[in-house]
Amino acid sequence: MDRAEPTDCDPTFRYLGMCMSDPIARDDSCLLCGATRTTEEVPYVDSTWTDSQLFEGLAVRYCQDCGFGFSAPDLNRSDVDRFYLKFYRGEDSPYHIDFRRLTRPVFFHEHSLAQLLLAQPFGTFQTDDLYLDVGAGSGASFSSACLLMDEPRLCALEHNEGSRDAYRRLYGATTAEDLDGVVGNLGKAKLVLSSHCLEHFRLPDLVLFLTKLKNCIAPGGVFVAEVPHVDLRRHVDVRAADAPHFLFFSAQSLRMVLEQSGFEVLFLESCGPSYSDVTQAVPAEGSAAATPSRVSLRRLAASVRGRAPWWLRNQLVGAASHLAVGRVDFSSAIFSYGGKDRSWLRVVAR
Repeated sequence: MDRAEPTDCDPTFRYLGMCMSDPIARDDSCLLCGATRTTEEVPYVDSTWTDSQLFEGLAVRYCQDCGFGFSAPDLNRSDVDRFYLKFYRGEDSPYHIDFRRLTRPVFFHEHSLAQLLLAQPFGTFQTDDLYLDVGAGSGASFSSACLLMDEPRLCALEHNEGSRDAYRRLYGATTAEDLDGVVGNLGKAKLVLSSHCLEHFRLPDLVLFLTKLKNCIAPGGVFVAEVPHVDLRRHVDVRAADAPHFLFFSAQSLRMVLEQSGFEVLFLESCGPSYSDVTQAVPAEGSAAATPSRVSLRRLAASVRGRAPWWLRNQLVGAASHLAVGRVDFSSAIFSYGGKDRSWLRVVAR
């Protein structure tokens, strides 16, 4: 999200093709479900971005009814813009990417493979379908999309300097400025992934973006998203650092924001490492801080037994076996579903 200078449009929300709205009022009602019970408030935890001073004085408010959390008070959008310009991908940042030296994963990128495998039972994919990664980061999900789809066209929504050239060089992928650019140049997407991106939006901007995204998905296509699992009704004492996130999702509130945006939720479950593995350090986006144990693909059904229905377990195993990589070990944490003690939420919607 590097640009020469800040402008009126916060780059975090440029995917909307519009500027952020004016700051929204804070009162004692929930911004998502409208519950009027007084929201609880806890200090905002920032152990990484102290030099930026952006998060000083923030709190996290959360709803006792739906579990939705949000940072307060509203930040000035020009200050947020400067943070993403100067700090978010800086050389000292845990999210730094040197796109000039970026390479393809030598082996399978397990995290994105787990996410995209989950889409297989719900979508119908054909040769030359469009795959879109919202906030593509290192672009590693493109390698997984090429494994699971038949010669897909690849597209990213990403604004970091150098990302466009890196994606084209490594994957032959196109980079779009916004959703209108995706549809106008490439058509509607059959599979869309958003991995640890939605929590960087404010709620009004997120609903606008998701509503627009819903209309950019082709018939038979699906949307897969993953966000941190932060239900402060239970996790107030066991969460990792909050920064640089503005939204905090329970399973209930994630379902609500998708349904309010016009999506039908097909699958939603907790997944990933336990809180005990990630709360002692700030994790990289979508990555466990601790070294997880490993399981083989033959044990994939057991690793997703949680609350995943039997038909989904069978189809996941079938899709993985189709890759002919039966001897490859997958992280049990990445492929584990169910329960209240997991650190991510993963959802499939259409």
